[in-house]
Amino acid sequence: METRKMMIRELYMMEAEELAIFKYALAREREGVKFYRERSKEIHVPEVKELFSQLAEMEMDHVYFISKMIEDASREDEIAISHIEQKNFFYSRESLELRGISVDSLAGDLSALRIAYLIEKDFEDFYKQRAQETSKKEIKDLFDMLSTWEEDHKTTLMGLYESLMKEYWSAQRFEPLY
Repeated sequence: METRKMMIRELYMMEAEELAIFKYALAREREGVKFYRERSKEIHVPEVKELFSQLAEMEMDHVYFISKMIEDASREDEIAISHIEQKNFFYSRESLELRGISVDSLAGDLSALRIAYLIEKDFEDFYKQRAQETSKKEIKDLFDMLSTWEEDHKTTLMGLYESLMKEYWSAQRFEPLY
């Protein structure tokens, strides 16, 4: 219980520079929501469409989390840290041929997955860097938590990307040399 009070007290005195970093993070998270919502409308592979919809929801959770923290800190209220339960991703896989998805459609979806992966990697790197730069344990812990969320997203995206890439290669009758 005492640790919780220390965390709240530390965040209560968040400095202007730290608030600015969280405001920047908030803007980036909003960009992520927009990206996933817009791109999910253009996706052909059901698993990718579902993943993008889930990621839009998760990024929106991050927006709410960071917004509340900024709002509380700006009002100099106590900041309650709540952990967002990360959802597990699950897809049922069926061959693309059986679903009638063209190779060209798959190529576009693979491109969107790769862009999404890079966005999540940027988020993860940003939060890791901020965690390394702060001397406040509580702020470091927040950035580490945010980094972990983004790492989970990145890992999920890469797993689906690699799986679909193999199907794409197979459909093209291509085998990589490695």
